[in-house]
Amino acid sequence: MLLDGMTLAVAAATAWSQPITFPGWPDFGPIPRTAIATDGHHYTAWEDAQGALLASADGAAPERLADRSDDYVAAAAPGRAAVAYSRGAGAFIAVRGEPQRRLVKGGVEDIALAADPRGGWVFVAQSKHHVLAFSLDRRGRTVRRQDLGNGAIEDWGRQSRVLTVTPSGRAYLAMYGPPPRPLLVVQRRHGGPWAKPVRVPGQPERQADYTDLSVVAAGERVAIGALTPTSCGDVGCAGFPLIGGPTEPLHGPRLTKPNRVFAPAVAPGVLVYQQKTGKKSFSRSAPVVAVAGGRGQRLTGAPAAEPVPLPLSGGRTLVLWTTAKGWGAALAHADGRFRSISAPPGPPTGRFHTADTDRDVQSAGRYAIAAWGAEGLVHISVRRFP
Repeated sequence: MLLDGMTLAVAAATAWSQPITFPGWPDFGPIPRTAIATDGHHYTAWEDAQGALLASADGAAPERLADRSDDYVAAAAPGRAAVAYSRGAGAFIAVRGEPQRRLVKGGVEDIALAADPRGGWVFVAQSKHHVLAFSLDRRGRTVRRQDLGNGAIEDWGRQSRVLTVTPSGRAYLAMYGPPPRPLLVVQRRHGGPWAKPVRVPGQPERQADYTDLSVVAAGERVAIGALTPTSCGDVGCAGFPLIGGPTEPLHGPRLTKPNRVFAPAVAPGVLVYQQKTGKKSFSRSAPVVAVAGGRGQRLTGAPAAEPVPLPLSGGRTLVLWTTAKGWGAALAHADGRFRSISAPPGPPTGRFHTADTDRDVQSAGRYAIAAWGAEGLVHISVRRFP
């Protein structure tokens, strides 16, 4: 078991826990990556002041995983947790309590990791313009390795989600195909091979540009999100936010000024994005808008950043975002109507961060977790929803 007495008390609560803190990389702010399981287990990885990769299970004293890393991601399931990371020699997985294993030799651009609820792990890496997909057993050993062909997975310096696994063990990967870069979705049943990548429905015959690709599951429901950009600059791309699914065509709200809309994110049935109310160059801060059940709703009037919708049990959706003062949050039940709720306490995230975002939020069942860098520390807060 990963939970200790302190975390059990936190998990039983129905309010956000006071943040657990750890020292992190001080120069640009710590960059945590976190995961939580349906029973409240959580696992968070970050780099310390010397650049070593650390990980903490349920707020316990961290363990050292590597002297350095280029990229890293966490995953968790009841009673187990893992971190995958890349560095010059390739990509590795560190399942807690098991020997580390190298999965890919050589350079790796981007990685993704997810726990399979029916056992094992799913790992994806982009290497030399090819997307490699792995099915791993509980200990992190490779059961199946497949080359999904020429393509890329998203890494936009925000909380990208390109890999998800449903309770039945069906995995979904969202990726870009070779030029002209169509949006592709790839599926794998638990224990089986990956199917051939297929185009996400709803794309025009003449290929449009897309950014901000993501895929998220709630139970067996799966949503795919993207952005058709009208302009791109130093703060990212603006344009038309889209939501669809493996068999549902991409669609989105009608917008008169798409150049003021950016940072889309999805959960099944919910599309969230930022929408500026006026011209403001060189800034990504803007109010948050959510669209659910065909209705649009502004969640905050104050400028905000990086909104993320998180599915919860009971058909609910939690949205978290950050402002200059701290976190903001809203919750919708199955009716799709959002209401403001309490948010993770503690100092705000860094005003500026590197190409890798300094925050990460995740959910599983009744639980949600937020991990962020602020004032040279990693902050971790957990909430159990009734």
